[in-house]
Amino acid sequence: PTSTPSITPTSHPSFQPSTTPTSQPTAQPSSTPSVAPTWSRLGVMQELVRSLSPTGDLPPVNSPQDRALNWAVYNDGANVPLSDTDRLTTRYALAAFFYSTEGDSGTAWFDKANFLSSDHECDWHSPGGSLGVDCNTNLRVVSLELVDNRIFGSIPEEIGLLTDLRSLNLMGRWSNGGLIYVQSNNLDGTLPTHIGQLENLVVLDLSGNDGLGGNIPSEIARLTNLVELHLADDSFSGNVPDEIGFMPSLTYLDLLNNDLTGPIPSSLDKKQCITFQGNDVTCEWFRRRRQQEQERQRELQAFSNRDTCTRYIPPCQIS
Repeated sequence: PTSTPSITPTSHPSFQPSTTPTSQPTAQPSSTPSVAPTWSRLGVMQELVRSLSPTGDLPPVNSPQDRALNWAVYNDGANVPLSDTDRLTTRYALAAFFYSTEGDSGTAWFDKANFLSSDHECDWHSPGGSLGVDCNTNLRVVSLELVDNRIFGSIPEEIGLLTDLRSLNLMGRWSNGGLIYVQSNNLDGTLPTHIGQLENLVVLDLSGNDGLGGNIPSEIARLTNLVELHLADDSFSGNVPDEIGFMPSLTYLDLLNNDLTGPIPSSLDKKQCITFQGNDVTCEWFRRRRQQEQERQRELQAFSNRDTCTRYIPPCQIS
């Protein structure tokens, strides 16, 4: 080499590096996200749905319950806190009912009643409040009314999760034009046994749904607060459960125009307003009761036309 390398730098650095940052961070990072990550909500909702299922399993793919679960995870704009299991359960149950009764179909549910909106579930009703959900002062769902609203499909077992419900009215309103009945609601399938979980129920009206049938579940007798049971113009078959006669609060029982058979349970002897016309049933005890009533109260109209029971016309009619 032509020269020896220098052992000293030719000049000093132009400045010393700073030992402190030029500015402080603008803010501390949040310790919790404002919205739960989707994966976290999915896991929590899946565990919740499993805990609500009698089998402990997730619902079949694309079933109404599966669609309700997916809605709760990915599309529910309310972002209910994952710690609020009561509201999560209520919204899931109502969503399962919506999908099971074909609420997402373009031809069903004349009035969507604000269902599946981001509003509080107590606001899932029509603008006037005549259709949909009603709540008490504790924001618990106490009424579900969807009369004359083109409700199809079936009642899901998740209806039993609405344990504060006092009134369930899904009547297919009909008008009698001679022998023609015109109805808008037309539920099918059977009445789920989970209806027995609604122990606060006072009024149950499923009349006018001629696709709704099968046996009347004996679990209905668990509804010890039920006053009115309306199942007229449906397609229920088999015997009338004897347990119905032991329901302490039941006053009105309307089973007009079904496919019921066999004897009317003698346990119904003390009920005042019951209707069985249009069924293939026998009711010798009921005939005897009517005769005794007429003998005791000659000054009144015949028992079958008592003013106190004009909507429910006893006794039963033998086909």
